[in-house]
Amino acid sequence: MEMIIGDILCLLPFLKPEDKEIFKIPVKTENGWEIILYTVDRIEMTPSWMGSPLVAYCLRSDIDVAPPLILFKGTTDPSDEGACLSILTDLNPFASVGSYAFFLGKEKIKVWLETFAPITKAIIYGKSLGGALAWRSAIHFPEYISKVMAYGAPGFSPWEKDLIHKVTDEDPDLQILFFCQKNDLVPYSDLSADRGVHYYEILSSNDQENPLIAHAVMASIHENSEIFDLDFEVIGNPWKRAAVTIARLFASVLFPFILIGHAFKTSIEHIYTHCLLLWVTFNPSSAEASAIPKQAI
Repeated sequence: MEMIIGDILCLLPFLKPEDKEIFKIPVKTENGWEIILYTVDRIEMTPSWMGSPLVAYCLRSDIDVAPPLILFKGTTDPSDEGACLSILTDLNPFASVGSYAFFLGKEKIKVWLETFAPITKAIIYGKSLGGALAWRSAIHFPEYISKVMAYGAPGFSPWEKDLIHKVTDEDPDLQILFFCQKNDLVPYSDLSADRGVHYYEILSSNDQENPLIAHAVMASIHENSEIFDLDFEVIGNPWKRAAVTIARLFASVLFPFILIGHAFKTSIEHIYTHCLLLWVTFNPSSAEASAIPKQAI
């Protein structure tokens, strides 16, 4: 039940809830499962000059036993808010997924946690990139967080792996849960943690063979799903992790050149088009003008 609710909550940031919007959410408290009213605090993690922002949705309740919730959005489609920055932080050159984005927004997250999670600790949810931001929140602010529910989340850099060990050794009650779907390769990016993190694999009757679809699809929509403890020898497979990590590193190094090349090509095309239109405007009898439809002039 908790896995399914968490998976659905990971979808909420993609629906772009309004600031101060109110939701009824089933939450497991010390009194059992309850329907709790939560108010949304919309926190922009990135500065305005960077364009369409990456947003964290922080949910608070007036009920003391209800844990505060933070929902981080995963990499989104090109038309959505924060799309460009989510792709850029996915492809951080020589850094783990989401590290730069978290660095930009962590002080805002810390202030919110200090305000709303001083007694009842928060639960953090996220899918993919959102999962990476979720576990980072836990290792940087463990005093305010009781649990992380990360779905299809990428792994850790070497120093983050050491920090995971340190934080979970000091606070054994902190739960960091990774849920992986069969054939999803993203959880094999970077390093896994041999302790302090609980890995689970979700199997269903309609597992996806395509790794991209396996990563994107919601785990809660499957029929006849089962969840198994994922053995560290499987999730920590060094050859598979090396292959996925090298592929991401290659993409992260190549991506800026592709972006610059595309921008240059598009700029040249626009300049050429405008120059051509200016030419035919002042030379309507030219051969170029006759080749252009009149409605384009």
